[in-house]
Amino acid sequence: MEPLVSEVSRKSLVVATVAIAVALVVLPTMTFRMFLVDLRSRQQVLLLDEIQELRAQAARTAGRIELFLESSSAAELGDLAELGLLDAVKELVASVPTRYVYAAVVDSSGILRWHSDRRQWGKQLGREWYDSTIPDLGADVVRTRDEILAADHAVYDLRVPIVHDGRYVGSYHLGLAQDGLAQRWLRERRDVLIRHVPWAAVIVLVFAAAAWSLYFLSTRLLLLQETATQYYAAAAADLGRLAAGLAHEIRNPLRALQLNLHAFRRAQQDPRTLEPAEVSRMLDQSSREIDRVDRLLGLLIHFATPEESHVEAFDLNAELEGVIDFISQELCRSDVDVQLDLPKSPTSVRMDRARLRQIMLNLLQNARNSMPDGGCIDVLVARKDSRVEITVSDEGRGIAEADRPHVFEPFFTTSNDGTGLGLALVKRFVEEAGGQIHCRPNTPHGTRFVIRLPEARHSASPGSA
Repeated sequence: MEPLVSEVSRKSLVVATVAIAVALVVLPTMTFRMFLVDLRSRQQVLLLDEIQELRAQAARTAGRIELFLESSSAAELGDLAELGLLDAVKELVASVPTRYVYAAVVDSSGILRWHSDRRQWGKQLGREWYDSTIPDLGADVVRTRDEILAADHAVYDLRVPIVHDGRYVGSYHLGLAQDGLAQRWLRERRDVLIRHVPWAAVIVLVFAAAAWSLYFLSTRLLLLQETATQYYAAAAADLGRLAAGLAHEIRNPLRALQLNLHAFRRAQQDPRTLEPAEVSRMLDQSSREIDRVDRLLGLLIHFATPEESHVEAFDLNAELEGVIDFISQELCRSDVDVQLDLPKSPTSVRMDRARLRQIMLNLLQNARNSMPDGGCIDVLVARKDSRVEITVSDEGRGIAEADRPHVFEPFFTTSNDGTGLGLALVKRFVEEAGGQIHCRPNTPHGTRFVIRLPEARHSASPGSA
């Protein structure tokens, strides 16, 4: 037994010695790494704090401009010049800190109605006025060196939309110099070095392996706990936005079902108002919409990994006619007319039929909402090579050029009561069917969505609609 104990003790000593030796090599390395992580973390915090201050300043000024528009007779930002009120706008932004490169007011067409450099007034921003987005800082921050807006300075541009009478009329911009922020970080990094180098040296020399290990484990535990807390908080917020978005999507079939129930109630009082064939068709439509609502609720649970779609080949022409017929009464009440242009021969696609209906209903509802005074929606289907192209065009307010690249991002919306989930779901459904969707401006005004789907090689089954 004793040799066995001695062997165990010897092995324990070897293990302990190796562990200490490894600790003497690893712990200083880990200390240096933690120091670098802290530097990067402080740099990110500095940038986020500066952007947050920029965002707060811009939001306050944009809000004051909106109040100014409401209190004046100006209907658009372009009216400010005619009313001689640009000097008043200048007073609104006079509190901009001097470390910002510029402040500017840009209308919805991209024209600078006001700029801190008066020489830039009235100039038109180019189609690609910013270089890149910065997802970590938010969708409202971009990098730009635009010669009109930033005078070729490298800046972080933050924009806040300006809304008047429920319409997007332009945006307020503030530019933060990247060079100035870098110089501020150099000063901050020097302070960090002064604070951390002696502290790290004392920890490594005095506490050595044990003390530094405890410190490392405790800091890592706190970091993991904080990360987990932030992750679950963000997940809860995303789930809340997702639930709100799905509620918006469910509202469409519920309204349609309500119309059918209303029709059935009138038919109960006077059976002559509905033919048996029409009753059967409305029941079939209602059943399909209930199934679609059920699948939408399933997406709430399986949004990241959605349930398998029910892919089938069907006649696209007949399905679109059914969708238009289903929503026509609701559109008619809003003075919206739909012009459907279909090929003379059947056009087959292979995808989930219910998802196609959801895609079209979402686009039609968005088009209707963009035309509060009524108008016309054009739905065109055409074959191009081996693909089928569906174009949905409206005569509404349109989407700003700067916003079009973001319309399919989850939770991005330019509507006051929108959730930004509808078009994100549309894009995912189209792409899962092997297609693409694009958002383009309509001529002379409005928005045009173009969907390209693979054409099915085999015809839809008879009677499918």
